Amino acid sequence: MAGRIKYNKETINNALSKSSNQMLELRSIDRTRKSTSIGLFCTYHEEEFSIFSNAFHKKTKEKELLCKQCKLNEKRKDAFQEFVQNGVMPIDMSDWHERKSLVKCKNEDGLHVNTSLTYLSSKTKRNRPTPFIPELAFENLARLCYLLELKLLDQEYEGYDESYLAETEDGYVVVVRISSMLKVLRGEVERDHYFNIFYKTNPYVLENVRLWLKKRGYLLLDEHFDGNNSTINIQHIDTGYKALTSISHLKVDGSPSFFDTRNHFFLENFQLLLIKQGFEFIRVDMNQEVSDRRKVLANDNKGNKYLISSDEIQAHKRPKAFDTSNPYTIENIEKWCMKNRPDYGLCEGQSYTNARTSLKWFYKGVLPKGYSPKFNMSLDNFKNKGKEHPAISTSRAERMIAKVLSQLQIPYKTQVRLEDCKFKLPLPFDFVIFMDFEDISLHVNRSKFQSIQLLIEYNGIHHKKPIYGEESLKLTQKRDKIKKDFCKSKDLDLIIMDETPHEKIKEEIIKQLASNGVRQFNNVNVAEILPRLFKDEA
Repeated sequence: MAGRIKYNKETINNALSKSSNQMLELRSIDRTRKSTSIGLFCTYHEEEFSIFSNAFHKKTKEKELLCKQCKLNEKRKDAFQEFVQNGVMPIDMSDWHERKSLVKCKNEDGLHVNTSLTYLSSKTKRNRPTPFIPELAFENLARLCYLLELKLLDQEYEGYDESYLAETEDGYVVVVRISSMLKVLRGEVERDHYFNIFYKTNPYVLENVRLWLKKRGYLLLDEHFDGNNSTINIQHIDTGYKALTSISHLKVDGSPSFFDTRNHFFLENFQLLLIKQGFEFIRVDMNQEVSDRRKVLANDNKGNKYLISSDEIQAHKRPKAFDTSNPYTIENIEKWCMKNRPDYGLCEGQSYTNARTSLKWFYKGVLPKGYSPKFNMSLDNFKNKGKEHPAISTSRAERMIAKVLSQLQIPYKTQVRLEDCKFKLPLPFDFVIFMDFEDISLHVNRSKFQSIQLLIEYNGIHHKKPIYGEESLKLTQKRDKIKKDFCKSKDLDLIIMDETPHEKIKEEIIKQLASNGVRQFNNVNVAEILPRLFKDEA
């Protein structure tokens, strides 16, 4: 049948147009007595080839008219599918020509292997193609790390069973083996279990621990590490607090207990806490044994003792040397007394209630006959107001002033309180001279202020110098100002005798009484009688 077809340019082109391969062009027709040879050109591969007319007819009819390269490509497509069916994915088929040809493929683990169809279809093969042949070993080792989100740090392949260093995406260095990585890749082993950054055998374990702690805000203070459950010393980067803990503990609890009494840095942390809260004047006793109550013994720069807790300091509760909450209050009072008022002492066997509750004191000096050295007085009066033993509470100067006023029969009273003149409580004036004896009172209402002729305050040295401490001086001066401003606002005459020497008290009394109009009472002239009154005092 084929021999009866007349092959010419028209019939050949017509057959080519109906062919499935539209990339063929007619180039020549060579006729002989016995056969006709048709020359064709593949425009895709730019390849010329010849085919006899009888074969041309058959190939065009079966749609298999192809150049050599096209035929090879068709075979490669079939070979590709066969590779896939055998569990590998060809990466490059350009070098494949026959079943024995080696092709670079990707196996089920994603690693590269060199294999052939002949090997894959062999019934005698015992193993799958191995990725770790010399020419592919390092490439696959690096790829295996990549598939597990690791970066290979080693630069050479040492062997299948050797250990290698790799870096995680978080910057940790781990020791890996090929067999173990394959198990992780296949899901046979948990990733976190195998890639333990804290294995003691890891030469970079210290760096891993430091990095892990730094990400959580801590510094490692040790130069060795013995495993997750071993204890390590750490320090918080921001606060500076230290703790003895373990990686396992931090993983569970998130942070260590800096102020747990079992932490051997507890006292050091407590001292740092005091400084951070502004109580740097308090120093923790570093040699004490701490109880489970988390209370610690501390001393301030004045020698006072405290028993304080970290909770109180963190709540900005200022430690108090003299307070019912401080079990060392009595001891602190004794120390203050010894330093600031050595003539006095505190009787034993007492408890402290508050600053206004009386304590029992004793005077170490000589007292007038008939007076006991023991007396009761509140801490406020003794420490802050500087009051003395009742037998010596009135100074010599005040006694001299009282003597003058009494002998002149001037209507006066000591320690008088005026309404509205107060600092928390009403403030007493040393001397108040009234218009008449009938007006004398210890408490004067504002409606009776006109009955006051003159007020006298004698301010000793403790009104200007911290004889009883800085706090006592400040309180004393504050009370003095309140009295002065009050008298000025109420238009009351106030005499203030500041540290007047005893030998000049007579002269000062005469001057002040005369200049303020207190000249004569009961027909007695002040200027005439005063010199005689002090004759025995000279």
